[in-house]
Amino acid sequence: MALEHILAAIAAEGDQACAQIAAETERQVAALLAQADARAAELCARELRQGEEMAQSERATRLYQARLEAGRRQSLAWEESYQAALAAAQGALSTVRERLEYPLILRHLLLEAFHEMDTPPVISIDPRDETLVLQILRELGNNARLETSLDTCGGVEMRTQDGRIMVRNTLESRFAKAESFLRSLVSSVWAESETGNLSGTPEPMGGLHVQ
Repeated sequence: MALEHILAAIAAEGDQACAQIAAETERQVAALLAQADARAAELCARELRQGEEMAQSERATRLYQARLEAGRRQSLAWEESYQAALAAAQGALSTVRERLEYPLILRHLLLEAFHEMDTPPVISIDPRDETLVLQILRELGNNARLETSLDTCGGVEMRTQDGRIMVRNTLESRFAKAESFLRSLVSSVWAESETGNLSGTPEPMGGLHVQ
């Protein structure tokens, strides 16, 4: 083989090797670029997800705080309503003695206390009720012993001579028993007013009706 043919063959083999190297290099570069693009897309998607999660978390936190504040204000408004109703009821109690029907109220409280006694009792009354109580006892034919040591808006305290039985039947004690009803009544009115379905309210239990 002539020298020029040998040199030509070597050159051809070199060109082929260079072409193969160039092709492989190009393939590797393309793969690296594709990997980089995929990684970048993954990072971008992760950042978007994290951003959305943070935004949702912030929205949930703000909503929770708003609900807490609304609940706090509602509780405060309810308590103010209850305290206003309580003050009104207590104010009404303080003036019961001035009402025309007070003799009937006192008589009722006195008779209720008598029903708890099994022996002649000692009756404690407010000095302002002495004349009225004496009149009621005369009408009942009862000569129970009186003590004018009580300070009350109305009513009596009664005990047996030996102290076995003691009954407190005053307007204050009756109101204390009915206070839980007043609280539930305010709750009921409050709930109905919120739903726009305000209706008539029930009568208090226990025979005590003070307006």
